[in-house]
Amino acid sequence: MSTNPYEGDDEFLALTEMSRDVDLARVALEIAADDYPDLDIDACMRTFDFFAERVSARCRKNASIAKIADQINWLLYVEEGFRGGGPNDKDPRLFYLNEVLRRKVGSHSTLAIIHNAVARRLGIWTEWIGNTPRAMFTLHARGPYCHLSPEQFYVDAYKGGKLIKPRDFMESLRGCSGGTVDFLFKHFETFRGPAMIIVGLLLEMYQNRLNAGEVEEAYSISLRLTGFPRKDRSELTDHAIMCKKIGRIHEMIEFLEAYLETEPVGGLLKEPRDWLRAAQREVASWN
Repeated sequence: MSTNPYEGDDEFLALTEMSRDVDLARVALEIAADDYPDLDIDACMRTFDFFAERVSARCRKNASIAKIADQINWLLYVEEGFRGGGPNDKDPRLFYLNEVLRRKVGSHSTLAIIHNAVARRLGIWTEWIGNTPRAMFTLHARGPYCHLSPEQFYVDAYKGGKLIKPRDFMESLRGCSGGTVDFLFKHFETFRGPAMIIVGLLLEMYQNRLNAGEVEEAYSISLRLTGFPRKDRSELTDHAIMCKKIGRIHEMIEFLEAYLETEPVGGLLKEPRDWLRAAQREVASWN
């Protein structure tokens, strides 16, 4: 594109370049700042430092990963009172990390990001699991507070940070497919690691806004999704359609032209060429 709309959002940009060494909490807050322009990101980030300090004070230097995870869970879900919003909660604030920190109610993605942020500060490396609807991750030792556990654990942050052993993992996913879950992940099978969780968060936010008929509010989310190319490059045509809906015809043309310059898996679609011609004729009629 001719300009980078998120210049200055360094952590988000690093993620679009598929860096694995990113702080997802900062990425999520950079996204939240689109709708909360006065958001103090650094102040929010200090909350995670404070949480980690409280957990580390309760853990011996060589505590196991399971012991540290138990302490993280106690702090987040008992002392602080974080919880999931429930299947029928459509409040968009579930997906904005600043609001989750304030209200203590979040989605699968935002609660996982909070759990991850605390674990990261305690020297625990998390590995995100692709193509799962619950934003799960595994825990690995990295820093001075823990030693490598003989067992690998999966974490379900939406269910109070529940630790799941590998043999029970597939059973835990029963009943989680279908509907919106399939929509969120079926086009993003190429993403792994940190990018997967942010793409999932953005798609949750996007679908939530569209379901509420809030097309204008969905615009910035759609634009951020263009930073994560799909195999068929439909993120560009999807955003072009979004621009058409809200009257951004020049931007629509720019994204359609960008799509036609790509080489997507399966080849270029015919429809975007027709859309581009129609948009160009509309702009020409304004003169």
